Amino acid sequence: MKKDNSILLKQELPIAFKGSRDYIYASDVFSGLIDVLKNHGFNEIINIDFSVHNLSNVGIELIIYKNQLPSSIQDYFAQLRFESNGKTYFGIVKSIDKKITDRTNYDEQDIFENTEINKNDNSITLSNKYTSYSNLEAFTAMNKILLYSVRPDIKGQWLSVRLQLENYKDLYSKRENYKVVLKKIFSNKYAKSSLFNNDQKIGNLFFSLRK
Repeated sequence: MKKDNSILLKQELPIAFKGSRDYIYASDVFSGLIDVLKNHGFNEIINIDFSVHNLSNVGIELIIYKNQLPSSIQDYFAQLRFESNGKTYFGIVKSIDKKITDRTNYDEQDIFENTEINKNDNSITLSNKYTSYSNLEAFTAMNKILLYSVRPDIKGQWLSVRLQLENYKDLYSKRENYKVVLKKIFSNKYAKSSLFNNDQKIGNLFFSLRK
């Protein structure tokens, strides 16, 4: 029997530019889609794999399908897979013809100044006294400065492109002893790091180099 690949959920995601940037942050997209999923009854969201395929500077919408993605779909900004109540769901984030007019204050340097880098094990920790910005924003900024610090020979702009989490709630729990460990850089273009909260690994964060 052919699976039903019809649309289960379709909704525009609220989005704004950060600081002086003119492109959408992957962390903002992820936070927005999690809010939408929770509002639609997805209380259990586990085994998450979220990836961004390119940059966007226009509005976006989330589309969740009943089963796997239809093979005809090719043009999308980001892709999502997760499990909820024993079922696997697939979704995409598409660009829409809508100009982004909102902008939020964001000082990445403020996060950098509250971190400590250990080049012996390629890790970075965040001061427990630091409470500004969301947990994912903190993790993203930590990983960025870690990459620039341990591999200054690699020239270009590191961008967040993929996030893997065992449970979305791990990312929204109380921030304690936040740590990022750089695991590997592939061909000087793609980096994988592990995310820790109070010595417990909660996921992986991947960055890609843009020259």
